[in-house]
Amino acid sequence: MKTTYRTTHIYKPRSRAERALTLAVLTALLSGAPAAPAMAEAKNVTIEEGTEVEASGTDHKACLTYDANAKETDENKTNSTSGNTLIILGKVIRSGGYQLAAAAAYSGGADDLSENHVIIQGGMVNNNAWVYGGRSEKGSVTKNTVTISGGTVNNIVYGGYSWYGSATGNSVIISSGTVKGDVSGGTVVMDIFRDSSDKGSATSNVIKISGGTITGNVVGGASPKIATDNKIIPAKGAAAANLQKATLMGFDEASTHSGNTL
Repeated sequence: MKTTYRTTHIYKPRSRAERALTLAVLTALLSGAPAAPAMAEAKNVTIEEGTEVEASGTDHKACLTYDANAKETDENKTNSTSGNTLIILGKVIRSGGYQLAAAAAYSGGADDLSENHVIIQGGMVNNNAWVYGGRSEKGSVTKNTVTISGGTVNNIVYGGYSWYGSATGNSVIISSGTVKGDVSGGTVVMDIFRDSSDKGSATSNVIKISGGTITGNVVGGASPKIATDNKIIPAKGAAAANLQKATLMGFDEASTHSGNTL
């Protein structure tokens, strides 16, 4: 009978920084102090060409969901509020109702979402489906993006979207493809049933257009309270961008506004 032995390699820190980190970890373990929490892992999901994903009700199959109410068995649950990416090459269809269908990060709570990205390179997002770089019901959305270089979106596109937080530095970048709905860099939702004093601001959100076709409203930033420094930037010489049926607005809805440009 042949015996197989496993070789054990002992880790030897090389640099001064590695030695200091190793010493700190060993000290914490020996003293019984809790170790530093591990960084949450972001998630990358691709809806491949020829694939069809259908969302219905609260089943957000094309959303990367960060939510205390999301089940651990949820296929698209992400443990990070930042750095998630959703790439669309196939079809996203929502049946029954409108709104949430494709998002790089979604929170139904007060989580702040930042630097999440939707990349649409082809395929189709249907009439009932809305696209979000990041959407939070009560938290803020910051530096989330939607980039469209192909395919067709039949409804609304938001770089960042929040009901009660702020929308800051979000962007939508369109170089090709078709968007048949509205486009907003960052939106804080107008709620006709509530006073707007508890709403956040829309600041420094950007839409860049160098090609493609857009037929809805194009809004740099929207908030019922404050909208400042939001921009729409058509690229120089962007003759290929078809905006004949679009309406361009630096801001929308805001009671206080300044520095919004086309």
